[in-house]
Amino acid sequence: MKRSIAIAASVMIMSFASYAQAATNNSTATVNQTIGSANNATVEQDNASFTDATIDQAGSVNTAEIEQTGNGNSAGVSQVGSLNNADVEQAGNGNVGRVSQTGDSNTADVDQYGDNNTATVSQKGAGNNADVNQKGNGNEASVAQTGNNNDANVAQGGNANEAEVAQQGNGNDASVTQSGNGNNAEVEQIGDNNVASVEQIGNANVADVDQTGTSNTAAVEQSGDANTANIDQIGFANDAEVEQFGNGNRADLSQTGNGNIADADQAGNNNSVEIAQQGANNAADVDQKGNGNEAEVEQFGNGNSADVAQTGNDNSVDVDQSGSLNVAGVAQIGNGNEAEIEQSGNSNVANVMQASSYNVANVEQSGNFNTASVSQSGGNSNVANVEQK
Repeated sequence: MKRSIAIAASVMIMSFASYAQAATNNSTATVNQTIGSANNATVEQDNASFTDATIDQAGSVNTAEIEQTGNGNSAGVSQVGSLNNADVEQAGNGNVGRVSQTGDSNTADVDQYGDNNTATVSQKGAGNNADVNQKGNGNEASVAQTGNNNDANVAQGGNANEAEVAQQGNGNDASVTQSGNGNNAEVEQIGDNNVASVEQIGNANVADVDQTGTSNTAAVEQSGDANTANIDQIGFANDAEVEQFGNGNRADLSQTGNGNIADADQAGNNNSVEIAQQGANNAADVDQKGNGNEAEVEQFGNGNSADVAQTGNDNSVDVDQSGSLNVAGVAQIGNGNEAEIEQSGNSNVANVMQASSYNVANVEQSGNFNTASVSQSGGNSNVANVEQK
């Protein structure tokens, strides 16, 4: 059975269109509302395979709703104007949901339940909101927003899902939450005062956050094993935070600019942190609890600070600072730990504190008016080397 319907509504004030399909195959529903405001369009397709629903609206305070149950569905909503709302709900496999909005203070909601679903949201304007919720495996979510004070939220439950959020403008907020294994989250923000948050629960997940601008904030939290977190920030007064709970995780934080802060906390074994900062008055803070962890901090510029704390055995720290008036501090509690600090420049300070046995501390400073301090206590067979030149 094949059914096709096209509905066109054009009025000055308000119009309403509603279409429902049940137990049909290869059905198409099209709604066009191109003039006026406060328009409402609703399409409901139940148990209809190979269906396609399209709603086009132009004006303000419009509402578009599409609900599909079945396989191979495709839903599209296009709205031009302000204060519009688009809601797409799909239950089944192989569904595709698309929302395009141009204007201010628009809202887009896409809910998908099933496998191999794809959701794409594009918003151009200020004060827009996009929410994507997906449950299943192999899902893809993409949100692109251009303008200021926009908000994007993506939530995915399942394995091998992908989420991408791209925002261009100031004061934007992006949030990605993923539960499952082998998921990937990417957030890219260009502008000032933006906030990016990624939370992943599971194993072998990857989070990438790229921010360009001033006073941006990026936070990644991962629970599980073999996860990777990457944060790259270019600008001033940015803040990057990574929290990882589990084993074999890796965190890479890169910042270019002045007055930036990088913070990495890891709990588990065989984790690694790498922080690279280029600029002045930057701060790096690393806290690792567990065995066999590695921390590496590299700073280029003046007035930078690096603090690394490790609790456990067989951990290692490497701090490299180039510039003047830098401070490096390392604290290790456990056996068989290694700490290495290398500073080149003037008026730098290096402090190493180790408690327990079989620890090694190496400090190398080149320049004038530098200070080095090494404290080893509570154990045997420790080694300390300090070289100033």
